[in-house]
Amino acid sequence: MGAIVGLGYLGINSTDLKAWKTYATRVIGAQVIEESADNLRLRLDEKMYRFEINRAEADGPAYFGWDVGSDRSLAEICSSFDQRGIAYERADADTAWQRNVLELVRVEDPSGNQLELFFGQRTGKHFSPSRDMNGGFITDDDVGLGHVVLMTTHLDEMMAFYAALGFRTSDRIYMKAFGVFAHFLHCNKRQHSLAMIPGPADGFHHFMLEAEEMRDVGTAYDAAQDLEVNITMSMGQHTNDLVTSFYSQTPGGFDMEYGYGGLLIEDSDSWQVKEFDDISFWGHRGGVRNVDVA
Repeated sequence: MGAIVGLGYLGINSTDLKAWKTYATRVIGAQVIEESADNLRLRLDEKMYRFEINRAEADGPAYFGWDVGSDRSLAEICSSFDQRGIAYERADADTAWQRNVLELVRVEDPSGNQLELFFGQRTGKHFSPSRDMNGGFITDDDVGLGHVVLMTTHLDEMMAFYAALGFRTSDRIYMKAFGVFAHFLHCNKRQHSLAMIPGPADGFHHFMLEAEEMRDVGTAYDAAQDLEVNITMSMGQHTNDLVTSFYSQTPGGFDMEYGYGGLLIEDSDSWQVKEFDDISFWGHRGGVRNVDVA
């Protein structure tokens, strides 16, 4: 059965491309590979691009690009959508070419997030970071680009939708102040590529990037503070995926987690689902943890 194998790229709507360029180059260390008055494309590795920022009237996520691995997998997913009565759209060849993939299908999840399911992401030249870095980012095919965390008013429907796309539960964390569990899901060796938090509104909480070197997380932390970027959660270490990271507010209003040292799930079949009562062992002051442990 067809399944998602990893996060491939993100599309973002922006009212301020200049702010995104500054944040992406000076904090993240992303390489600008295409730039126009209405568009900005960023590279983090050998893939042609990983982020596309498009000028828009409002800030927020435009689409989430999920790699399904092969044409056969995509065909099986579409067949499953047909059987379940889920509407989807096959993008034309020009759109796929613009996305630097061989083929893609668009579909909405139950919370209204725009997904692009694709295969055949093209590679380009060697990644050249825009700031001094000791390494790159951990984005191998067996872990994908990183992870995304979504807020949802449709938790049960969302869990079922993504389970049908191959996601399995990694763990869940009880958010004391809100009286809800955050659910963490994996589709490859990365401890989670997707997480969902039930709440009163649908939305995009953050995306995570994992650096190869802890030193690069530290220099990104310094750069964010030098630029007076809002640090929404201080440096800390998570309980579930063991990532040491900090969170900062992007120009889009949602957060980026920049981390190191993520746990891998080597064998999904033998993985034991765990439950935690706090998101972090230490640090991560501010944001949801500050509320959660008060």
